[in-house]
Amino acid sequence: MLLSIAELVALTGYRRRGCIIRWLSQNGFAFRVGADGYPRVLEEHVRSQLGGNAFKQRSVPNLSVLKKASVHNGSPS
Repeated sequence: MLLSIAELVALTGYRRRGCIIRWLSQNGFAFRVGADGYPRVLEEHVRSQLGGNAFKQRSVPNLSVLKKASVHNGSPS
């Protein structure tokens, strides 16, 4: 789904189309400009840009860190 104009205003803090587009560009958000001049931004893209998938990234533990810690503490691996 696409962000509404109200959601774009909430995200960027701007109401004018040109200011919204400039903010999106400066902050690395992908968008396309519609026939009305407003940018079209996917909700999924905003979530990924703002760390919405961070939980998924942390769901797999990095066990190599534990192995390295046990070697440094003198414990056998």
